[in-house]
Amino acid sequence: MSEHYKPPQDHSYHQHTHVVVQNSQSNPLGMIGFVTSLVSLVMCGGLLFPISFTCSLIGMFRQPASFAIAGLVISLVTGLQFLLVVLFFIVPFFFVGAAAVGVGAAGVSALEFEIEIAEQASVVEDKIRAFYIENDRVPTEVEFEELLRDGGEAEMMRATKISETEMLIKHRGSDGIFDTFDDRDFSVDLSPGNPMSEMDEISFD
Repeated sequence: MSEHYKPPQDHSYHQHTHVVVQNSQSNPLGMIGFVTSLVSLVMCGGLLFPISFTCSLIGMFRQPASFAIAGLVISLVTGLQFLLVVLFFIVPFFFVGAAAVGVGAAGVSALEFEIEIAEQASVVEDKIRAFYIENDRVPTEVEFEELLRDGGEAEMMRATKISETEMLIKHRGSDGIFDTFDDRDFSVDLSPGNPMSEMDEISFD
C-alpha cells in the first residue's frame, strides 16, 4: 500500500491591515467670521460687523464651531461700534446732505421766481409807457387793472399813482398775498428821458 505525501499545511491566519483616512473637518465660514470680526474690532471701527456676524452665525451650525463662536462673541462687541458709527457719522451726514440738496433746490426755485417777476415787471412797464404815450397821463388803478387783465398780471400786481408821471407797482411775491414781507415794489417813472426802471429789493411792510 502506497503512502501519499501530504504537504504540511500552514494553519496561520492572514492578517489584513485596514488604513482609515479621516478628512480633517474645516469650517471656512466660521474662520471668515472670526477673522473679519477681529479686523472690524481693531481696524474698522465695527464697519465689518454685518459680514462677521453673518458668517459667524452660519458657521456655528457647522463643525468645528469654535472659531465661529469666537467670531460671534467678538461681533457682538463690534456691533456696538457699528451702531455708534451709524448714529454719529452716517445718519448726520445723510441729513446734512439732504438739507444741502433741499437748500440748493430752494435757491434754484427762488432764482427762477425772481426771474419770472423781473419779466412780468418789464411787460407791465411797457404797457404803462404805451398807455402814457397814447393818453399823455398815467393810468388810474382801474385802468391799470384793465391793462394787465389780458396777460394775467393783474392777479399778481397792483398800482398806486405817485405823481403825474410816476406809479408804484407792487408784486405780491411768492406767497401770493399782498402786504406781506415778500412783496416786491418797483416804480415806473415816465418822465422824459428817464430809462426803464428795475425791480427793487424786497420791501418789508
